[in-house]
Amino acid sequence: AYLIAGAAFAAETLAGNLRGSGRRDALDRMLRLALASALAFAVVLCIPLLAIPEFIFGWMTDRDQLVADLVALRFWLLPILLPGAVAYILDGVYLGFTEGRELRNRMLWSFGVGFVPWACAAWIWRQEWLLWLSLAFFMLGRAVTLELGLRPIIARAFARPGSGAAAK
Repeated sequence: AYLIAGAAFAAETLAGNLRGSGRRDALDRMLRLALASALAFAVVLCIPLLAIPEFIFGWMTDRDQLVADLVALRFWLLPILLPGAVAYILDGVYLGFTEGRELRNRMLWSFGVGFVPWACAAWIWRQEWLLWLSLAFFMLGRAVTLELGLRPIIARAFARPGSGAAAK
């Protein structure tokens, strides 16, 4: 997780620097590299957790029931970590571009996507898989909503003064 967060911090810093220097072409390359790195980190993290879960989780705790529960739920890592890795990188770009308001608004939409299964899990059926589903929907919602808003943010960030695009 620290590897993915590190890639997101780097994306944040580089996005701000590239915006400030007006290097749109370098931003595209940085974004592709950051997304590929974060997804690779997520996959590398998932491989041992999926392949040898008893060993990995047993290394983290000596509670047999907790290890058994973690082993049973380990497949939820993929639908949470993969879109989560994308979302963290895009968070970094939004923050690097000082688009905190836009990031907040997109996070609220993402919360809405994950709220229904969470509410069902918490108040209606009380099934733990619904909690995992809500987290997966939330992460997917984050990745999708941030991606949908990225192009307009980049266009605004690199608009030439006086071209009319900055006023929109």
